[in-house]
Amino acid sequence: MLFGGRCASCHGLDGRTPTEVGQWMYPRAPDVGSPAVQQWSDAELFWIIKHGIRLTGMPGFGHIHSDDQVWHLVRYVRSLGAQPKQ
Repeated sequence: MLFGGRCASCHGLDGRTPTEVGQWMYPRAPDVGSPAVQQWSDAELFWIIKHGIRLTGMPGFGHIHSDDQVWHLVRYVRSLGAQPKQ
């Protein structure tokens, strides 16, 4: 799975519990199932995953993943918003 290969190193394997690395970033790596992340549109999530966020620890993955793979990650992030945090 794409999330486990790249994203989990900061956002945690479950996407909801940032790792120690993610917790020490500024700004911190968010729980991607949180209301703050889930409020973003699919297009915004796509752009963030593809291009990253300048001056933060969030890199862009468009240079290593196809648009289809990035959309797959957007759908995965959306699925985490539907699950309660454990």
